[in-house]
Amino acid sequence: MSQEHKYISALKFAFWNEKFSKEILCQTVSLSTGEFDDLVGIAWVNTGENNEDGHRLYQIIYSAAINYIDYIELKEARESSRTARTLAIVAIGISSLLAIGSIGISVYQLNQTPVVRVANEQLQFIASMFKSNEEKVEQPPQEEEETKCKQ
Repeated sequence: MSQEHKYISALKFAFWNEKFSKEILCQTVSLSTGEFDDLVGIAWVNTGENNEDGHRLYQIIYSAAINYIDYIELKEARESSRTARTLAIVAIGISSLLAIGSIGISVYQLNQTPVVRVANEQLQFIASMFKSNEEKVEQPPQEEEETKCKQ
């Protein structure tokens, strides 16, 4: 995992610590005192209190906390996007392999000689169906046709 930018690390520290001193924050996140002073009023404000060592205490500004939360959401969205892209590529690969396999099986089946086996019982059943259909068809009486032709 890549190392976070020191300003992000400072915001993270300030977000999770209600009150903090300049010295502790600078030491924890390797921020210079000049960089810390540049962010006073932008990321944190002096609370007007001192800690037991006599150092001033600071507190994160509401808007900086919201910006930090937005940064976390953006970071998670990017990670989710990378994961989704990877899964989509894998799914496309699997789909392509299945399509190629399906084409291969179809070509194989087209090149095979069809073999149809019908049991004697099935042939007899089919023959009996044709016989029964022939019996059901009525033949027109031949006498009527002959009489029509004579008239």
